[in-house]
Amino acid sequence: MLPKKERLAAVEADVVELQKQVATSQPTNWLQQITGSFKDDLAFEEVIAYGRGASSGWGRVESGNKCSKRPLTQASRKCNK
Repeated sequence: MLPKKERLAAVEADVVELQKQVATSQPTNWLQQITGSFKDDLAFEEVIAYGRGASSGWGRVESGNKCSKRPLTQASRKCNK
Protein backbone atom coordinates (compact mmCIF):
# COMPACT_ATOMS: atom_id res chain seq x y z
CA MET A 1 0.00 0.00 0.00
CA LEU A 2 1.21 3.47 -0.86
CA PRO A 3 2.00 6.02 1.83
CA LYS A 4 -0.74 8.54 2.64
CA LYS A 5 1.06 11.40 0.89
CA GLU A 6 1.29 9.47 -2.39
CA ARG A 7 -2.35 8.38 -2.20
CA LEU A 8 -3.45 11.95 -1.51
CA ALA A 9 -1.38 13.22 -4.44
CA ALA A 10 -3.01 10.63 -6.72
CA VAL A 11 -6.50 11.65 -5.58
CA GLU A 12 -5.68 15.33 -6.08
CA ALA A 13 -4.40 14.61 -9.60
CA ASP A 14 -7.60 12.71 -10.39
CA VAL A 15 -9.71 15.60 -9.10
CA VAL A 16 -7.82 18.04 -11.31
CA GLU A 17 -8.37 15.76 -14.31
CA LEU A 18 -12.09 15.47 -13.57
CA GLN A 19 -12.38 19.24 -13.22
CA LYS A 20 -10.77 19.67 -16.65
CA GLN A 21 -13.19 17.19 -18.18
CA VAL A 22 -16.20 18.93 -16.67
CA ALA A 23 -14.96 22.35 -17.77
CA THR A 24 -14.44 21.28 -21.39
CA SER A 25 -17.46 19.02 -21.81
CA GLN A 26 -20.36 20.25 -23.88
CA PRO A 27 -23.73 20.40 -22.16
CA THR A 28 -25.95 17.60 -23.34
CA ASN A 29 -29.61 17.87 -24.06
CA TRP A 30 -31.07 14.87 -22.24
CA LEU A 31 -34.30 15.16 -24.17
CA GLN A 32 -32.52 14.79 -27.50
CA GLN A 33 -30.61 11.82 -26.13
CA ILE A 34 -33.74 9.87 -25.21
CA THR A 35 -36.04 10.99 -28.03
CA GLY A 36 -36.96 7.93 -30.05
CA SER A 37 -35.34 5.47 -27.65
CA PHE A 38 -38.71 3.82 -26.95
CA LYS A 39 -39.81 3.65 -30.58
CA ASP A 40 -41.65 0.40 -31.30
CA ASP A 41 -41.36 -0.68 -27.65
CA LEU A 42 -44.60 -2.47 -26.74
CA ALA A 43 -44.04 -2.09 -23.00
CA PHE A 44 -43.69 1.68 -23.39
CA GLU A 45 -46.85 1.83 -25.48
CA GLU A 46 -48.67 -0.03 -22.71
CA VAL A 47 -47.41 2.45 -20.12
CA ILE A 48 -48.67 5.32 -22.27
CA ALA A 49 -52.06 3.62 -22.56
CA TYR A 50 -52.21 3.25 -18.77
CA GLY A 51 -51.35 6.90 -18.33
CA ARG A 52 -53.98 8.04 -20.77
CA GLY A 53 -56.56 5.85 -19.10
CA ALA A 54 -55.68 7.06 -15.63
CA SER A 55 -55.61 10.73 -16.57
CA SER A 56 -58.95 10.64 -18.34
CA GLY A 57 -60.69 8.49 -15.74
CA TRP A 58 -61.48 5.58 -18.02
CA GLY A 59 -62.43 2.33 -16.38
CA ARG A 60 -61.03 0.31 -19.26
CA VAL A 61 -57.49 0.64 -20.53
CA GLU A 62 -56.60 -0.63 -23.97
CA SER A 63 -53.19 -1.37 -25.40
CA GLY A 64 -53.35 -1.70 -29.15
CA ASN A 65 -56.36 -3.77 -30.21
CA LYS A 66 -56.73 -5.79 -27.02
CA CYS A 67 -57.48 -4.95 -23.42
CA SER A 68 -54.61 -4.75 -21.01
CA LYS A 69 -53.90 -7.75 -18.79
CA ARG A 70 -52.95 -5.52 -15.85
CA PRO A 71 -55.79 -3.11 -15.12
CA LEU A 72 -55.30 0.08 -13.16
CA THR A 73 -58.37 -0.10 -10.97
CA GLN A 74 -60.87 -2.63 -9.73
CA ALA A 75 -63.43 -1.10 -12.09
CA SER A 76 -61.18 -1.71 -15.09
CA ARG A 77 -60.77 -5.43 -14.39
CA LYS A 78 -63.65 -6.22 -16.72
CA CYS A 79 -62.76 -5.41 -20.27
CA ASN A 80 -65.70 -5.07 -22.60
CA LYS A 81 -64.54 -5.96 -26.06
